[in-house]
Amino acid sequence: MYLEDCAGCRRAWKERPLRKAAAACTQYYRVLHQTCMQSRMGIDLASLRRQKGLSLAEIARETKICVSYLDAIERGQFAKLPGGIYSTSYIRQYARAIECDEARLLDCYHASAVAS
Repeated sequence: MYLEDCAGCRRAWKERPLRKAAAACTQYYRVLHQTCMQSRMGIDLASLRRQKGLSLAEIARETKICVSYLDAIERGQFAKLPGGIYSTSYIRQYARAIECDEARLLDCYHASAVAS
């Protein structure tokens, strides 16, 4: 999911008076988007992974999923995943690796796919 596809980010974008300030706004909205995704999922996946003492590289070795896809899942940037059955499989494997509720994570993925 890109920033423009997220309803929470779109709402905040409209409320922000200086929409054209490029670099500062881009960083601001990346952080905002991550916060928006976390509130939808109810968890911060990166923090949960770190609490388990796992790195993305370790999960990549275990699941055979490249680190860039794992990072995209953590950030809620599902549009960066390959799509279809691969995306759902990657999300399930990641959720199992960090002992997270895979149904909740998949619901978030499907909600973002509908928004796109």
